[in-house]
Amino acid sequence: MVTKLNTKRYVRANRDSFIHAVEAFQGHLKPITLVVDNNALQTLDSIFTFSKLKQETQVENVVKCDEEASSVLHALIDDTTVVFLVDVRSDLVLNKEMEKLLRELRSSSVNIITTTNNGRDTEQGLIRDYLREIIPLELVLVKWHILPMESLDDNVLDCNILMNSEGNNLYYPKNPYYRNATVNILVNNLSDSVVSILEKENITLIKSVALGENSKRLIDIIQQRLELSDTTEKKFIRDAKFGKLKSGERNDLIVFERSLDTLTPMMTDLTYSGILSETKRMDFTPNDDDIWDQLKFLNFGAVGSNLNTLAKDLQMKYESRHEANTISEIKNFVDNLGDLQSRQEVLKKHTVQSSELMDFLKEIDFKDTIDFEHNLYENSLDSSTVINKIVEMMCFETEESNILRLCCLFSQIKQGLREKDFTALRQELVDTFGNEMIFKLKALEDYKLLSKKHLENSKDYQSIIKVFDTMPDVDIEPLKPRDMNYAFSGAVPIMSRLLQSMFDRSVFVKNNNSILQSFIHSKEPTLTRLETLLADMKIPVDERNWINKDGKIIGDVKNEPDLTLLVFIGGITRGEISTIKFLQERLRSMDIPKEFVIVTDGIITGNEIFAKDISAPMKAAVN
Repeated sequence: MVTKLNTKRYVRANRDSFIHAVEAFQGHLKPITLVVDNNALQTLDSIFTFSKLKQETQVENVVKCDEEASSVLHALIDDTTVVFLVDVRSDLVLNKEMEKLLRELRSSSVNIITTTNNGRDTEQGLIRDYLREIIPLELVLVKWHILPMESLDDNVLDCNILMNSEGNNLYYPKNPYYRNATVNILVNNLSDSVVSILEKENITLIKSVALGENSKRLIDIIQQRLELSDTTEKKFIRDAKFGKLKSGERNDLIVFERSLDTLTPMMTDLTYSGILSETKRMDFTPNDDDIWDQLKFLNFGAVGSNLNTLAKDLQMKYESRHEANTISEIKNFVDNLGDLQSRQEVLKKHTVQSSELMDFLKEIDFKDTIDFEHNLYENSLDSSTVINKIVEMMCFETEESNILRLCCLFSQIKQGLREKDFTALRQELVDTFGNEMIFKLKALEDYKLLSKKHLENSKDYQSIIKVFDTMPDVDIEPLKPRDMNYAFSGAVPIMSRLLQSMFDRSVFVKNNNSILQSFIHSKEPTLTRLETLLADMKIPVDERNWINKDGKIIGDVKNEPDLTLLVFIGGITRGEISTIKFLQERLRSMDIPKEFVIVTDGIITGNEIFAKDISAPMKAAVN
């Protein structure tokens, strides 16, 4: 559990913020009808049940903005106060149905609540100007300031802005021409979210590290916005904690972006939560219990064994009734019986789910695909063998998205394909999936995900793999992994290894002893002696101290790990999250106590790397 950030409080904070926004319209005697667009609906559902919403606000009706909303709204408009809830953070425009409703509204004014990651008046002004262009009515505009909320784990905060309402990825938009604009949206929203967290928790940053050009820009924006909101009181507290006599408290910020590693998402995520997401089974899995917490980040191969252990433990608790001799012992067993039965039901669901998933994976020759990915990653296959294998998979109706991921993995490992190989592969893809594939391949080439050789600034992944030992000579041991290679076909995610290298340089023992001369282990994140290496790999870096390092530490934060915010631009996979948690525990065993809290614009699978129109979505694997 986070010792400095209680992320569960953010749900309550967002709930209170929404209630406060609705109160702006509760002066009316009529109950409120809330019209919600699809983007905002997901956030609203995550913090309120309908009954709780009615209990804590004047909202009487909630109308989803769809094709039927107009007729429903017209039936309610005379007896209620209509308020529109919109989220344009990712789209920057209203969806067509919402715009149509607003234009057709029979009223002298329009009441709108807009979601925002920051309370700046300038942002509210921009939204107001946009709405005035399309709505020729008086606007009553109220902001709903939301904090990123935990997703998948207590220490993972998801801003949920990476994918827009059409299912397109803002980091890799379907039209590369718009990429600068869409990435700016992500950077601005993420920086707003980080600033909101820092200000809410009164966190003073000690140091920041950024890898990637957009990561550096995010740090710049955060620093500028914190300086604008700085006060005499904040300066006094900062000087008291971090002046000549320091408190010993440490809070750091490390920022990554997806372009640092586009290999890892192209491989299959082998964690339990990752495979469930890849096969579209996540919605059918209980994910709000302690059993899920124990299983979600494990390699899928360890799930069966853990379920068996949990079942045996549950059986022992049931059998303990035979040892209950006194009235007190019998009463204690009866009191706990409901919890045992509930746990048994959840355990049964997980067992059935994992069994069905195993059967499905056998049907699709899952192991063969994983082996192929592994061989691609270690570059042990010649180009003709790879192309023949991919063509063979296309003949067996393998999903288009899976084929494209393998092609991108192949291309990037080879640092681009030879002209004849690219042409042959391109022809096979177009013949199999149709002429629309021509445009998809053009976008992938623009993003350097699937391209020809000699493309400028292409990343030399083979050198990165060797230097950072991301294909370690360590067996994958699902039950007790010894390295972070258990989540992706024997490969360690590059960003996880980069993070490790800031605190633990033992990874360089095999391939680069000179880097070890700086330190072996460090409690401070640093890129010292990695600068040249990262420059050769075309990875821009920025390392800055926010607090003067001079001075004497007069105390220490007892029994509390150092807080490190990890920001991911362009999304993070479940497998990467799992390996970061693994790294956190390994560092603690080295007496480097860290609490990694992830802040991201989205949690993704490899399929979400592509825009919706670049790759068809994977079919559901549920009968």
